[in-house]
Amino acid sequence: RLTSLAELAVKQHQMYKVVHMLLDKHLNKHPDDVSARNALYIISSILQLSTKQLKSKSKYGERLQPLVTRILTQLSGTEHQRHADRVLLLWGKSKVYAESHLLDLRHTLHAVPTESSPMHQGAGVNTHVNASAANEFPSFGLPSDDMEADAGRPTAMVPPPPPPPPPLN
Repeated sequence: RLTSLAELAVKQHQMYKVVHMLLDKHLNKHPDDVSARNALYIISSILQLSTKQLKSKSKYGERLQPLVTRILTQLSGTEHQRHADRVLLLWGKSKVYAESHLLDLRHTLHAVPTESSPMHQGAGVNTHVNASAANEFPSFGLPSDDMEADAGRPTAMVPPPPPPPPPLN
């Protein structure tokens, strides 16, 4: 299916902005690491085929660059990082990007994720505690449901509640 999707994107290369928009929309709707990895595979298929068939006429490399950077930042430090490494090696062999640009992408992939990185900004990671939920279920000290959906990413834990005040006599 990746091949047919890439062939369709290359065949309709005038619609490169639509392909970018659909991939971006998918990543916003499904911010998990597996979806990011799958989107990287789709982008890789499109980039390799467009580089092979369209050569210098291909606009996908430039247009999909922000998504590639965003995905690599998201996959940095996860179990999917090795998959992204393989994709970058394939891109080097097929000359999708210049070697200097691939080096920058490798640095992005191997950078240590921080709270201010794009992975944590609007990517669906809930790093704050919902105060009403903490008051409603103070004894659990578990991550919220939103954080459990983002398994593998840093999560904020609800601190244990303070001990109850002594009874008034």
